[in-house]
Amino acid sequence: AVDDRPSLTLGAAPALTEDTAMPDTIVVTATSPGGAPDEVGQQVDVDVGVVSGGALLNGAPGINDDGSLAAVLADNAFGSFTLSFTPRDAGGSGAAQQLTFNVGAVNDPPEATSQSVSIAEDASVTVDVATGVTPGPLESDTLALTNVVFTDAANDIVDEGASVIAIVG
Repeated sequence: AVDDRPSLTLGAAPALTEDTAMPDTIVVTATSPGGAPDEVGQQVDVDVGVVSGGALLNGAPGINDDGSLAAVLADNAFGSFTLSFTPRDAGGSGAAQQLTFNVGAVNDPPEATSQSVSIAEDASVTVDVATGVTPGPLESDTLALTNVVFTDAANDIVDEGASVIAIVG
């Protein structure tokens, strides 16, 4: 008897967004070991390979028992990646199929680090409040500071949003 090659049916690629978990979406909707009666009992496994865009993934992708994709998106990664799905049974491999996944970008919030300055009474100090402010991971936007809060240990706030302050006390 001639071994019929296994086959599989792919569903649609799920919508993906940067910095989110891979949804439990069934991408392999059906498998078949072949049409001959002696092949009906063969188990069909699915091998998954990265065709392009592998940098968007953390580790190697695979298929869960329910047909959903087992993959982890890399942090702050967006773009597209293509995977190949090849059915395999005891008699060999079937034809590979490809599926392209698009990962949408999100606008990451700016990041800032706190600054602390100590000065002597009746002294002055100049602080560059923009130091330590970045647009966020993989963002290139130009930033504008719209509010700066100045406090001292006694919470004597003299002026919010000013670039020059005087602490009275």
